Amino acid sequence: MSKINRFASAVMRSSMLWGGLASLGFFALIHTGTLQGEFFHRYFAGHWINYTETIMFFIALAQLILRSSDLAEQRVGLKKSPFDETVPVGDAKAETTHLLEQLQNAPHSERSHYLPRRLRETLESILRKETADELQSDLRFHSEIDAMRAHGGYAMIRLIIWAIPILGFLGTVIGITMAIAALDPKALEKSMDTVTAGLGVAFDTTALALALSMVLMFVQYFVDNQEQRLLAAVDDRAADLLTPRFPLAGSTDDPQMQAVRRMAEAVIGAVERTVGKQAELWRDVMTAADDRWRQVASIGSDQLEASFSSAIDRSMETHRQHLLSAEEASAERTHLRWLGVQQALESCATGTRGLQADLARQADAMLRLVDATGHIRVLEDSLNRNLTSLASAQHLQETLLNLSATVNLLNARLERIAPSSPYLNSAAATLASKAA
Repeated sequence: MSKINRFASAVMRSSMLWGGLASLGFFALIHTGTLQGEFFHRYFAGHWINYTETIMFFIALAQLILRSSDLAEQRVGLKKSPFDETVPVGDAKAETTHLLEQLQNAPHSERSHYLPRRLRETLESILRKETADELQSDLRFHSEIDAMRAHGGYAMIRLIIWAIPILGFLGTVIGITMAIAALDPKALEKSMDTVTAGLGVAFDTTALALALSMVLMFVQYFVDNQEQRLLAAVDDRAADLLTPRFPLAGSTDDPQMQAVRRMAEAVIGAVERTVGKQAELWRDVMTAADDRWRQVASIGSDQLEASFSSAIDRSMETHRQHLLSAEEASAERTHLRWLGVQQALESCATGTRGLQADLARQADAMLRLVDATGHIRVLEDSLNRNLTSLASAQHLQETLLNLSATVNLLNARLERIAPSSPYLNSAAATLASKAA
């Protein structure tokens, strides 16, 4: 609520404003002739003291009317609860803070009412003491404070009720003074009108003052009675609202038990705070340890990855060297073996050629023998031997063909084992050609 709105609200609830407006309207009715009659002019507009008494009367009456309307509004507001229906949390400090926050959400125009102010002041007292054990005494204390405030709220009205009769007595003094000053013993008949007017002022001001003060006292009595009933209702309503929220308050009259309870609550609060701090410390330690473990795990993972990579590279290089060495050794052994096979095949070929030459010579010799001797039997035997030799030669030729096939098979396998060895390929090809 802004300052302008608060100022406007204060002006609209000002008794000076409404009392002044009521006085202005009342005297306007008198002087415009709406309120006709000697009574109104004599008692309300006959002297400046009458004006003053009337204005003060309307100001006090306006304040009483405004106060009565405010009390009626507060009495209607007692039916509403400023708190929600949540279950009390059990902790006096937390519950008090929760209730104060709800009171702060109330409209600004209702915060000055008896019930919200009583609840707020009582809760603030509980919050300062950090315990609700003295709730009933706090309620009684603030009830007395509100009673004194209510009594102080009628200070201006009591002042006006006291001032109006004083003004009446002042008018009496002034009127008698006017009468005495106008009294002339030499012209007594002529001065009687002035003396009578002065005495009229004296008695009229006093009568008006007494009448107005009596009216104000009766109205004040009814408004004050209304306010006392409201305060009693506020006492009951405040107790009904706060007592269920703080069930431990006033549960025992033993001061030792209250002291023990307060000590236990203090110990519980200290333990809760210690446990909370310990939990925060452990949480910080665990967080730091987790971060450190992640850093170490990250560093270890990188190192392990680098170590594995280096070891694998070294192992692959060593394995490659072993494979190359094994390949060279295998190629060398194969070359030596093929050289031996080649030499054996060459020896076989040389023997075969010598045998063929021998067979040819024998054939020539046998032809010459047949031709020379003509012995058929000898020729037949010789032919049989020649046929046998030829059969052996044919068998040797088949052996060579098989050997050539074997060489070709070995050549194919060597190409699968060591396709990049030109020496082995050329040796196998040479061996195959010679075998053929």
